[in-house]
Amino acid sequence: TTSNPQSHTSSKSCAEVVCGNGKSGCGSKKTYTPLEQQFLAIKAKHPDTILLVECGYRYRFFGEDAEVAAKELKIGCFPDHNFLSSSIPVHRLYVHVRRLVAAGHKVGVVKQTETAALKAMSDK
Repeated sequence: TTSNPQSHTSSKSCAEVVCGNGKSGCGSKKTYTPLEQQFLAIKAKHPDTILLVECGYRYRFFGEDAEVAAKELKIGCFPDHNFLSSSIPVHRLYVHVRRLVAAGHKVGVVKQTETAALKAMSDK
């Protein structure tokens, strides 16, 4: 696996670099996208689980999960809307899930059942 060139390498966490206060999800926006709302609802039910959310051809981690994934998988961590985010390609899902589980984490995978394009067609 190659490392993302934006990968974080200093001793500070991604959140400290982004926010300066050590808290993830500290963006100034107060409105959440539908994806963020879904993530928050699922995360509230499974707070001890690292969630991977399918978004097109990638699986995304959000908030503290993104920080953990960045550290454990040696991938990039960056601010996106209201949360920190990191992602992996769909075809590498099982490799990265195995690595997170081997590191002692509980992992949940959220599959996409409706794309934005399908939703737009059904709304017409």
